[in-house]
Amino acid sequence: MGARRSWFLTNGASQANRTAAIAVRGLGERVLIQRSSHSSFTDGMLLAGLVPAFIAPSIDERHGIAHGLTPAVLDEKLADEARAGRAVSSVYAVSPSYFGSVADVAGLAEVAHAHGAALIVDGAWGAHFGFHPELPESPARLGADLVVSSTHKLAGSLTQSAMLHLGRGSWPIALSLWSREPTR
Repeated sequence: MGARRSWFLTNGASQANRTAAIAVRGLGERVLIQRSSHSSFTDGMLLAGLVPAFIAPSIDERHGIAHGLTPAVLDEKLADEARAGRAVSSVYAVSPSYFGSVADVAGLAEVAHAHGAALIVDGAWGAHFGFHPELPESPARLGADLVVSSTHKLAGSLTQSAMLHLGRGSWPIALSLWSREPTR
């Protein structure tokens, strides 16, 4: 997976999304959320006291389905928010989409970090990514700061389970509870 650390969670990716929202609250209150995100991140955002701004994913007009964010659209939206005096501290993107479309996570991470924001990737449907050269790479290896994986969807588990991965990048998710080894 390429993660610095992983946490195993019960209650599926919904719990991982809520946990990710609470974790990034320490970075600041403004979060930019992909409009086609799972409602569990909204739950976490409300619990954490985050202030949202929304960004639309690209739309496949022929099939009428939502795909992922593009780095260009993300850069434009983050610049707009900054010009309006609403600096964003974290970005929440979905990749793969519910329809299997994979975003340019490396590009999204580069753009988010250039704007001073951490990147959370809801990779619930891509828990198998990074395990074979013919599959897309793991978002953690592509620069995402937090990655949600839903083990019970595609990686195999006996009940609802998920993982939350802390990326290996140098981006400071400065949460002492998350970046230290547990005390004994």
